[in-house]
Amino acid sequence: MVCTIGDPAGAQSFPTTSLALEGKLGISLVDAVRIQRLLGQLLMVNVDGFGISGPLAIAPGLLDLVEELQIGAVIPHYGRQDPSVIRATNAALRARAEEPLLIAEDIVTLRASDGSTASFGDGYVGGFIGKHRSLDDVAFERLASLNAFVCRALGMNCTL
Repeated sequence: MVCTIGDPAGAQSFPTTSLALEGKLGISLVDAVRIQRLLGQLLMVNVDGFGISGPLAIAPGLLDLVEELQIGAVIPHYGRQDPSVIRATNAALRARAEEPLLIAEDIVTLRASDGSTASFGDGYVGGFIGKHRSLDDVAFERLASLNAFVCRALGMNCTL
């Protein structure tokens, strides 16, 4: 079955609801929703927040998707560099999940008030290990610990 998400900020239709309305479900709606949520736990969704404005760094429709399907994991791409917005976004994602939600970090860039930036996470361009392979073991461990500390402080609990 395919989930259709219309305008990310607005209306959505999910398979169980559509099939129930059409009388094509074949099982009780309660059973269908339970199965849908169990299957949702197996999904990891790439959450795009680029171009989104407002208090959170993702579209509200994606929060609804996490809640309706009880998605098991998300990879937010925030498109924002304010740590408080990223923390609020991750808190909103967690609040919509009944089971613990894996919030994976890919790459996160933070901007300080002076305009300087720092990037954390794995990232798809070379990855953390690839980028820092030349460091000695002690320096690499310190950098990895700092990376983990920042990601945890932002509300992420899974690395790619």
